[in-house]
Parts: sequence; C-alpha cells; structure tokens
Amino acid sequence: MRFLLVLIFFLIGCSDNKISEKTLTNKTKTDLKLMNQNKSFDILKIDSLLFYNPERWNEIVNLSNKFNDITDYNSNNKSKIKSISIDLKQIDESNIPFPFNTPAIIGRLKVLKTYVYKVDLYKEQENNAETFIKDFNLILNSYNFLINQINIVAREFE
Repeated sequence: MRFLLVLIFFLIGCSDNKISEKTLTNKTKTDLKLMNQNKSFDILKIDSLLFYNPERWNEIVNLSNKFNDITDYNSNNKSKIKSISIDLKQIDESNIPFPFNTPAIIGRLKVLKTYVYKVDLYKEQENNAETFIKDFNLILNSYNFLINQINIVAREFE
C-alpha cells in the first residue's frame, strides 16, 4: 500500500513538472507582448547638422533611421535588431569619417555592437522576456550615448 502511495506521488510530481515546463515556454513567448506594453522609451535623434554636412556619415544615418523605427517593446524588435546588427558589421574604425573618428565615439560604437550582437544571438525559446527587455534597454542606452557623442562632435565642427 505504501509503495502504491509513493508511486502515485511520484507520478503526480513528474507530470506537474512537464506541464509547468510547457507553461513556462508559452509564458515566455507571451511575456514579451504583455510585459511593459504601456511603457515607452526615448531614442535620441542625430542632430540635423549632420544631415547637411558634406562629410556625412551615411552608415550612422541609416542606423539612426532603424533605431527611430523602434517605438515600443514588441516581438518585431528581434528582426529590427538583426537588421541593425548587419548594418553595424559594416561600420569599423577604418570607415568612420573625420571628425567622428574620436576615441569616445569608437568606444561607444564598440559597446553598442557588443549589446546588439549579444541580443542578435538569442534564440527565442532560450531567453525570457525579462532578460530580453533588460538587454534591449542596454542597447537603447548605449545607442543614446553614441548619438549624444556624435551630436556633440557635429556641433563642434559646424
């Protein structure tokens, strides 16, 4: 009788784990949609002086346009980050035009690349929404720091 009771508890315990794992994966997929759905964030824009500069940095302008398309936390951001990652691979120290090839801008660009590449490597089923949003915020913050520095340099050389 005790053996049967232990066996029943064991089976119930194992079956609950399987259900909770399935629920957890479904919860992870829907968390991103529900979590922070009403929160917005600020994305800095490139100073308009850069658009009229003959030595315009086209790659960063294109990157800025892609960041400006991000309006809230949603599942489409993963594809946008993939696109941003591809653009960032085209930017390196050798093709940053003067006066933007300063150590401050190069350093901030490297930080942005690090966070974007990290999130780009995510597989949806392996990461939960909380981790994605935390890392997504790191991307936005590093982008804003980069754009702020670019705007400072653009104003100095107007």
